Amino acid sequence: MIYHLLCCSDTHESPPAIPLPAGTLCWLHGGDFYRDKCRAKADLALLHCADRIGREQGGAAYRWFKDCPLPILAVRGNHDSFDAWGFFQHAQDITGMVVRIAPGLLVAGIGWHGDRYYDTPADRDLQPACRPVERIFRRIRQPKDRVILLTHYPAYAPPPDNVSPYAHEVLQQLAAVLRPVAIIQGHIHNWFGMSHQVPRGTAPALVVNPGPLGGILSVDTQTGKTTFTL
Repeated sequence: MIYHLLCCSDTHESPPAIPLPAGTLCWLHGGDFYRDKCRAKADLALLHCADRIGREQGGAAYRWFKDCPLPILAVRGNHDSFDAWGFFQHAQDITGMVVRIAPGLLVAGIGWHGDRYYDTPADRDLQPACRPVERIFRRIRQPKDRVILLTHYPAYAPPPDNVSPYAHEVLQQLAAVLRPVAIIQGHIHNWFGMSHQVPRGTAPALVVNPGPLGGILSVDTQTGKTTFTL
């Protein structure tokens, strides 16, 4: 079975630019729905005063996701400590979870925002976020399941960098356990729109940095073949 999934990340209070084609299964949002943590705090204060005012401050992005006819699965980014506009109430927050979205297809979610603002966490910060994902995966995985890793922070840098301080070794270690057919990652704006294959023995992973413009990930659960189109 071939499934089509819409993917984006780092929308920062703007609606995704990609339209909603027929036949797509769901949205995968790679985190950083909000523009910055200070903005989220300010809007949270508005919500305490009047829910209607705070919701209206959400603007086009909030309304777009609220009215989206597709299920939205999202992980939290470093800008998403506070959910002032209720985005993560309308989306399914799968941070630290593994969920089955279709027969033979799982999505594992990694996000992290800490107790205060961080630009890029260290591997030691992400390690506690990875442990529950690995435990859940080992418990629910079926032999023929295909896995998508949805992570705000990048596991792999695109060529020609390949080695980059922004690529997290702990996420690569998690990928070695999950053996995902695709990795959807965000955070590094310079990489938006890039995709490449990471050799993993007989099961390579397609690494995609969709960014706010987004694109369509197609997964064949029979063969494990994946493609991404902008």
